[in-house]
Amino acid sequence: MEAAYQSQLEALDICIATGNLFLILYTNLNVVITLRQLGRLKQAEEICQQQMQLANENEMEYTAVAGWISAIMGEVQAELNDLDGGILKAKRGLDLTESAGDVIWCFKPEVM
Repeated sequence: MEAAYQSQLEALDICIATGNLFLILYTNLNVVITLRQLGRLKQAEEICQQQMQLANENEMEYTAVAGWISAIMGEVQAELNDLDGGILKAKRGLDLTESAGDVIWCFKPEVM
């Protein structure tokens, strides 16, 4: 599992180099899922918070990828015994994913 984490970090570096915000958010989501599986819940939660802030700053807070991040963050918070916060984040994630529509067209083209 640690090797998967290291590979995902390498993929994240490549995504950052491209400047494609969608890929950066999506790849960070994969990193968070792996951290969660490794039991590194606080680190996973911190990355989720950073990515939600990044999405907000770039007008992507209502996209499907923001919904995915919120849903995973909800799972992490529930595992950290913040059940109310976890349920709230998971519900927000579901709502965003359900209403976001086509991922490709959910954000401004200049972000790509």
